[in-house]
Amino acid sequence: MEKIARIVKTLSSGKHEITIHIPNVRYAKENDLLWKRHGITHKMIEHNMELCGFDIVSYEEHNGSQTKITTKCCNVDCNGTCEKKYGNFISHESLPLCASCTSIVMSINRSNKRPIVAIKGSERSYPLLNVTGATQ
Repeated sequence: MEKIARIVKTLSSGKHEITIHIPNVRYAKENDLLWKRHGITHKMIEHNMELCGFDIVSYEEHNGSQTKITTKCCNVDCNGTCEKKYGNFISHESLPLCASCTSIVMSINRSNKRPIVAIKGSERSYPLLNVTGATQ
C-alpha cells in the first residue's frame, strides 16, 4: 500500500521552533481513498491510518470509530506518543501531538497573532458590485 505524502510545516516564534509532519487526512478524504462502510473493522482502521501517514504504536480494544489508537508525535524532534480515538484523527483531522508539543504549538499560535488595528470608516474600501454581482 502506498502512503500519502505528509505535509511538512515549520512553526516558529522568538523562543520556539518546531517542525511537524502532518498526516494528510484531508487529501485522502477529498480523493475518496479512505475505506468506508457502516460497521468499521480493525483492518479498515489500520488501512486508513497507515494510508494517511500516521506512525501507529498500538491499538486498544476494537470499538469501531471509538477505538483508541496510540501514535508517534508528528514533531520531528520528539519521541513522545499521543493517544486519541480513531474518529478524532480521521473525522476531526486532529494532529498527533504529545502533551509537551501541543503546549509548544499552542504558545506559538498565541504569540503569532496579528495585533488588532482599528480602521476608520472613511479609510475602508469595499469592492463595488454591479447588478450581476461581479466585482469591479
